[in-house]
Amino acid sequence: MKKENHIENRIEQLIREERNTELNPYLSTRVMAAIAKQQDRKAGLLPVFLKPVLAMASLTIVVWLGIIAGSAYSSGSTEQATVLTNDATAEHFAFYLQTEKEE
Repeated sequence: MKKENHIENRIEQLIREERNTELNPYLSTRVMAAIAKQQDRKAGLLPVFLKPVLAMASLTIVVWLGIIAGSAYSSGSTEQATVLTNDATAEHFAFYLQTEKEE
């Protein structure tokens, strides 16, 4: 019994001491500053170097795709296309080729 009372007294004394201790008003400010410092350190260097690298890579890809698209539509031989053109269908000469007489 005496041991139980002694333990209870110690617990109550500890609780009273904890309630009476003065809080440090600058503790929360220091903790928040440390957290902000860690976040700034993590996000500092990566975006500085990553943005220009991504911009140059995307510009290079766009120019490369433009060159490929431009070379895909190049015409082959213009001489062959000229030889195979049928003027009668292209310019509708059928009107002038009618042999019937008009009345």
